[in-house]
Amino acid sequence: MIRTHTGREHERERLDSLADTARHAGERVLDRTDEGLVVPGVELGIELIGDLLNKTMRTVFLKQFRSIEDGSFACLQQVTEAQYEVENFSAEYDPGRYRLTVHDLDSQPLETDLGLRSQDIDLAYGCKMDFRVGGGRVVWSSHGS
Repeated sequence: MIRTHTGREHERERLDSLADTARHAGERVLDRTDEGLVVPGVELGIELIGDLLNKTMRTVFLKQFRSIEDGSFACLQQVTEAQYEVENFSAEYDPGRYRLTVHDLDSQPLETDLGLRSQDIDLAYGCKMDFRVGGGRVVWSSHGS
């Protein structure tokens, strides 16, 4: 990412907890109208708020093993989920503007697969955290092909 100069570097704010960072970001992302609060992506937002209050984060993985008979197939595929418990967290809000440039490579087609495109970013945080990874669970499994 390349930072675009905004002249606001002195406005950096230090945040000492995951909840403070979530509140800080929410104040900048949520729209307030005469009818109340408008929350874009409300389903995801509600889950994230719950995770932040519990000081946990969930991550999803694809676990896959190559088939010995035909390497173009997998002999096992599983979607798994693990939970992280956040132990220490701090963040620094940087009010600058950044430019994210995505290069769509054959080996990693981020735009095609994820819809991630080059874009300007106006909300940026530098975060440091210590966390513990707990046990996981298999969400979906397919054996052989």
